[in-house]
Amino acid sequence: MLAHNQLIVFVSFNPPLLVNFSAGTILITEWRTKFRRAMNLLDNAKSSKAVDSLINFETVKYYGNADFEAETYSKVINNYQVSKDDRIKYLR
Repeated sequence: MLAHNQLIVFVSFNPPLLVNFSAGTILITEWRTKFRRAMNLLDNAKSSKAVDSLINFETVKYYGNADFEAETYSKVINNYQVSKDDRIKYLR
């Protein structure tokens, strides 16, 4: 009799707990994915700007555009770092 009562309790509590756990996991994963996608976009911008600067360094030096390139690279790096700091605040 006692085993039957425990089985009823087990069967009645586990499915809702499993559903709630699954729903919570999905919601948190989707919430974190937004931040990860934003960070990936900023990381791609940072990397492409660095590669462009290295590939075109002769052109930049020839036309005296080094200050402009350094400024745009600084902006891209700053955007990435600010975004990274913001994301870390949310995820702690």
